[in-house]
Amino acid sequence: MPGLPLTDTHCHLDLMSGENLAVLAEKAPAAGVLTFFVPGVTLNSGTSDLSPVKIFTNPSIKIFSMLGVHPGYLQDFSETAFQRQAEIRQPFMIGEIGLDRRYEERFSGEYQASCFRSQLGTARELDIAVSLHIVGRHEKALRIIREFPGIRGIVHGFSGSPELAREYLRAGFLLGAGPLILNPACRKLRKTVSVISPDYLVPETDAPFLFRYDGSRKIPAQPDLIPDIIKETARLQGKNYEDTAAAMIQAVNRLMPANTGHL
Repeated sequence: MPGLPLTDTHCHLDLMSGENLAVLAEKAPAAGVLTFFVPGVTLNSGTSDLSPVKIFTNPSIKIFSMLGVHPGYLQDFSETAFQRQAEIRQPFMIGEIGLDRRYEERFSGEYQASCFRSQLGTARELDIAVSLHIVGRHEKALRIIREFPGIRGIVHGFSGSPELAREYLRAGFLLGAGPLILNPACRKLRKTVSVISPDYLVPETDAPFLFRYDGSRKIPAQPDLIPDIIKETARLQGKNYEDTAAAMIQAVNRLMPANTGHL
């Protein structure tokens, strides 16, 4: 929407191919998407340098880098190394971090939890938000989160029930609304989005790893999909696009560190 700067709160710019970046650099600003939150997956991803995205020439583009180790890439995790990277890079968020049952044969639940606590602790010390990656271990994640009063952030890729959504809201978190809400088959998620105020939802694509559904076709998600995600959120809630977009922008702004200012 012209004049309304939008944010993709979870976009792996540093892991995209040159071809995808070229398309993104053209289409995203045209769709009003001018800000990107880039999550870390390993200590060497989501870097503050982001050299692959120098293709962007639009001076209005803002890129914010996170520091985080995904629960599927914990083989080299070191609390000391992580804290050192946080000191050097001064990330604006910690993420994506969390628990994922799919990786428990490689990294035990106890080990994932230990690494999760370590990264949450760094976020609390720096007084910055976190981006959570939680698959199949929501009750455990919520218990751990409650060990860190005042922690805040986004539950990336949320696809749960309204009841689970409200548990995260009570814990101080926002919910990442992504391409799956455009899929009519995702009934539980669409029901959740229909009853959660847009003040607690933030748009994301998880590009280049998620898809949008167009009938029977799966189309790779790109950040220019953000207006469609907001539009569908508004439709599910019976609200207009402008009010929904404004509420979601304000939700994003609540995540920004005080010294960063509003987007």
